[in-house]
Amino acid sequence: MCIRDRTNSSDLLVKYYDALSNGNLEVVSECFDIPSKFLSLYGVVNIKSKNDILKRYSDLINSWKEQNISSKVGYDRDSFLVTNIQENIDLVKTKLTNFDLDGNLLQEWNCTYIIRENNGQWLISLGTTDNKKTNWKVLIEIDVNIGRINLGEIIENTFYDLLLENKIVEVFFATNINQRNEFWKIRVLIPAANRKKGSICSNDISVPVEKIPEFIKKLDNFEKCVSEALRRLHGPCK
Repeated sequence: MCIRDRTNSSDLLVKYYDALSNGNLEVVSECFDIPSKFLSLYGVVNIKSKNDILKRYSDLINSWKEQNISSKVGYDRDSFLVTNIQENIDLVKTKLTNFDLDGNLLQEWNCTYIIRENNGQWLISLGTTDNKKTNWKVLIEIDVNIGRINLGEIIENTFYDLLLENKIVEVFFATNINQRNEFWKIRVLIPAANRKKGSICSNDISVPVEKIPEFIKKLDNFEKCVSEALRRLHGPCK
């Protein structure tokens, strides 16, 4: 890890959140690196230009208005968890809050960003957000260059269908080798992040592909058993 001033990433996110709250999409677009690609309930979004970002966030704000949700987001800069991955790359974890148009708290969002310095500017390169409790976060690497089949398009369409069926929360794709490497750096940092939380067990386990569904079911059952044992020992959490 590199030790240096961490205010660059925090300043960028404050700029991004404030611009989003004020509906200033021009400033929002200045906070992102280009290109990138991800999926949302609006469909497959290929960010290749500033206009792609403007359209995505315009659709997002309009969707919030239809649901009586304010574009204002709440955050606590002091709670930003910034980890230096390299001299010019940070991993940042934050938590946002959403409000309705009357100012009532609606929900919280957990956010993780990869922020990198590019020609003197700090920009959001990758990011994930979710407002649901998810038991599984999965990192998958697939070789899409197989024969004449456009495997990349098949994968995108498959994940989009899963989003529409509400079976997954969100999915992000790496579009170049640098983004691919940054995804894997997040994975490498998980054990160190867990140690900061305290008593968390981290293990790398190999499972045959055909056994993965059975493995997930058994782990979910194991988690329920542990939770029940802790409840009986200590009583319900408050």
